[in-house]
Amino acid sequence: MLLDFKTQVRKEGKLGSGGAGCVFSGVLLDQSLISQHETLEIALKQVQKILNLTEEENREIVLREVSLMWYCSQFLFN
Repeated sequence: MLLDFKTQVRKEGKLGSGGAGCVFSGVLLDQSLISQHETLEIALKQVQKILNLTEEENREIVLREVSLMWYCSQFLFN
């Protein structure tokens, strides 16, 4: 899900770090997203760009992290 981080979400406290980035608690600010996903509270993962990798390789890392977080959410929240 692509979000506008200035208007649709707010990053709050740091929950942990390691691997490809840091995980933060957060909240959705956009009412349509809150209704669509039936939640206000979210987890955000800030993935750092690795300078010696290509844009495509960095994008693959982000997509892998998104897939992992989505997979975990299916067990934690369903």
